Amino acid sequence: MNSIPINQLDSSDQLPVHQVARKDRYGKHFWRIRKFSSPNYIVRDSDQHVASITITEGNITFAAWNMAEKEFLEKRPVKRIY
Repeated sequence: MNSIPINQLDSSDQLPVHQVARKDRYGKHFWRIRKFSSPNYIVRDSDQHVASITITEGNITFAAWNMAEKEFLEKRPVKRIY
């Protein structure tokens, strides 16, 4: 498997938060709202869409955004590591 470049937002600024409301199987009751935020993101080669990602020992969590990298970065500053 090839390595995937992981980009990083400037974490001193407000990071994007992905929220998902979990519902019961009939869609009538909410169990809880899960929130996810990470300064790390990856870009899909085929259409340049972005996903926030966190990798820890034994766990990968990600949230796919419905926007390309250009639009994503226009809303948030990026920390460049040289």
